[in-house]
Amino acid sequence: MSRPGPGLRPAPALLLPPTPPRQWRSRPRWWRPLLEWLRSTATITGFDQVDSYRLATANGTDRTNRYGYDNIGRLATVTDTTQLGANGLPTGPSCTRRYTFDANSNRTGLTQTATAGAPAGTCPTSVPAADTYSYDTADRLQPTGARTGLRYDTLGRTRVLASTDTTDQGGDVTIDYYVDDLVAKMTQGTKTTTFGLDAAARRTIRTDTGGSNPAVSYYSGDDDNPDVVKETDNSYTRNIASFGGLAAVVTLAGTQSPVVTMQLANLHGDIAATMPLTAATPNDMKVTETTEYGESRTQPAAGTTAPRYSWLGTHQRDASIPGGLTLMGVRLYAPALGRFLTVDPVHGGSANDYEYVNADPINVTDIDGRCPWCVAAYLCRAFCAKGVRAAVKWINSKRAGYNVVPKAKNKVKNNSVLRMGNKGKDGAFRISAGGAEKYWKQMPAWRQRLQPFHVHLERSRGAVTSFRGSKPRTVWYYGDWVPQ
Repeated sequence: MSRPGPGLRPAPALLLPPTPPRQWRSRPRWWRPLLEWLRSTATITGFDQVDSYRLATANGTDRTNRYGYDNIGRLATVTDTTQLGANGLPTGPSCTRRYTFDANSNRTGLTQTATAGAPAGTCPTSVPAADTYSYDTADRLQPTGARTGLRYDTLGRTRVLASTDTTDQGGDVTIDYYVDDLVAKMTQGTKTTTFGLDAAARRTIRTDTGGSNPAVSYYSGDDDNPDVVKETDNSYTRNIASFGGLAAVVTLAGTQSPVVTMQLANLHGDIAATMPLTAATPNDMKVTETTEYGESRTQPAAGTTAPRYSWLGTHQRDASIPGGLTLMGVRLYAPALGRFLTVDPVHGGSANDYEYVNADPINVTDIDGRCPWCVAAYLCRAFCAKGVRAAVKWINSKRAGYNVVPKAKNKVKNNSVLRMGNKGKDGAFRISAGGAEKYWKQMPAWRQRLQPFHVHLERSRGAVTSFRGSKPRTVWYYGDWVPQ
């Protein structure tokens, strides 16, 4: 499941002492010119989707990513540039990635091309120039081409992930699970990660062996964020969180003074750079860039351990497990595929049981694998254009009972895409999106796949109903609503 992506917040930056007031005629000895080490900015479309992100750092990184979406809000194109024109818009050599999908939002194709004469590094080296994907009727990725090692069990869980779909491509990853589908053990070559659970099925310990950074992580809460990590050199690491998520990592070794490493985030919630608290110049800052689905822009060497926090690092999403997979709450996520590796525990929670956030990783996130906001995000994207026009028309008309999307203009027979106003006999004001069950059954099959939910909201009650599966099911409700 997924939730709406993080809102815009001030770009993290390390600032030196403030500029003196204007009335000062001389500068104090401590004053130095203002210096910004990292800036993250974004532009937003009229439909509240991110149009572009730009990351600029004081040590030379300056990259703009522009995004294009298809008619139902799925991320279709990404264009990377490293130059800005006089008008402030991206220009110069660029790299474009294009995604195609089937009716269930499974990724069917990926291509990546650079403009003629583009210098090396314009395109991420971790993304292939072209790839194709095929699926069965249960939306499971099929073992074709370089994926001949891919295996699922009878419960739809990925048991063997092919090397080509790992971040480091250092060999197939085998995965074992507990009976509740939580991952128990992962192995890739000489690297192994095991998880221990308590009687309440909460993670208590994670042990990493082999590889370049063996460690032991200890947990005490209901989430998958460790309280403390025992590193290879027997030092201990703790994460320091702030209002915006992960802010710093503190390492303590014996009686030595603690070492603090600052975590600088971009607007998407990724850890874009790290630096020691004692950093003196921007050259002390280490920049980490990832793609839209979480892959490192630079292809890591086979068998290496990925940085612990990068993509969605403010949420402490850990990518240091075998294969560079990301631990997302109750499920594992594969950045190279943009998919989860087990079935969604919330029935009807996304476009299908495996894909990530309805193919929109820029505006929506799913940090625990079961967030109930995915349904609302899907409907918002699917009906945003009509909804905005309808809402404006209703507000201008000031008629509470008016059906704001006339049925005569509707593409779905006998049903409006969005309704706002008084509800029938009881006169309660409500907002309703998607077709109720009796109207949904009248839709053609392609429309049913694109619109598998019905949302009904009133002041005292409401619900989200999913039509995925053999019969309708209430996936969320409040008040005196009677669930199905």
